[in-house]
Amino acid sequence: MNRHSLPGGLSICNGSASTSPSTKDRHFSAICAQFECHLLQSRSSVFHYPASGSIPDLPSGISRHNPNILLHGQTMERRALLPPLNPTRAFEATGRLLSISKAADELAVTPAAVSRQVRTLEAYLGVDLFERVKGRLELTSAGARYLAELMPLFASLRAATDSLRSPERRSRVLKIRSPATFAVRWLIPRLASFHRLHENIDVQLTTSSAPLNFAREDIDGGIQLGDGKWPGLRVQRLIANELVPVAAPSRQVKARSQLQGETLLHTLARPEDWTLWLKAAGLPLNGRRREMRYETSLLAYQAAIEGHGVAIAQKALVRGELASGALVAPFSFELDRGHHTYYFAWPTGRPQSEALEIFRRWLLTLLND
Repeated sequence: MNRHSLPGGLSICNGSASTSPSTKDRHFSAICAQFECHLLQSRSSVFHYPASGSIPDLPSGISRHNPNILLHGQTMERRALLPPLNPTRAFEATGRLLSISKAADELAVTPAAVSRQVRTLEAYLGVDLFERVKGRLELTSAGARYLAELMPLFASLRAATDSLRSPERRSRVLKIRSPATFAVRWLIPRLASFHRLHENIDVQLTTSSAPLNFAREDIDGGIQLGDGKWPGLRVQRLIANELVPVAAPSRQVKARSQLQGETLLHTLARPEDWTLWLKAAGLPLNGRRREMRYETSLLAYQAAIEGHGVAIAQKALVRGELASGALVAPFSFELDRGHHTYYFAWPTGRPQSEALEIFRRWLLTLLND
């Protein structure tokens, strides 16, 4: 059998066992040259033609998007080969998280294994998917396009697989993200009731104050502070956002005028809250006040409990401390932030799992209590 090499490992084979050059061989060499610019890399595609008879014409439909064609005699079979699945999974996780180590954690493999799989996919595709920019891992333009196509496919694959399983075998891991303060002060104390009602759903909770990014994060839904107007997301309002100063009883804060000489505890995640409250209360924004800043409201509330100063709190998140006396709210004036509050959000562009719908409805029952 004579084999004529084409670009990327593609070949055309003659059914004849003869090894001497022939007119037919030369003819196929010309065909190879003619179609060289149209054929992509393929490890398995072969054109076969019989030892006798006319040479079948190659179809005009060959393109960079249709490289995998197998020709047998006068018939042709098109085969769309899938990319290797494990390397594709490794790329999707790495591209979404922009971190090899985080992708390794998610896939329960080593970072070296993830790197190996990504290199395998790059070799298969013949393009670079990642690059290093000032030491950071970034997607190339080709990688970004490929990731945008893959992510909804993986989501659909998971949903389709889950829908075919019997109810008792369906995947019920629900991945939720929340700001740490909201998780500790509001969500976690209530999760026990959810688990009692839905023992077959495991909630995996992570925390961050960064804006939700469902294109980059492997989460089903999330809680976010803001006005609820986020493109591509559906939202459900959770609590009222009423701002109130709180302090330990030992601080002996009783009059608004005392705030002039007090230490105000700020939260980096909500830097404008003290200014908004002071302005709404008619108090001067400048004074002899000391200020301390904390990364999260959770830390600021604890500092207030320890007597370090006066924190500006979201009342719904310190009700327990106010009830127990660990904190006091010395002033009756509260600033309602209106629509600027906590929302449960989930993406509109992907299938919604049954577990997510159950969780969302459970949240609604809490709001109605």
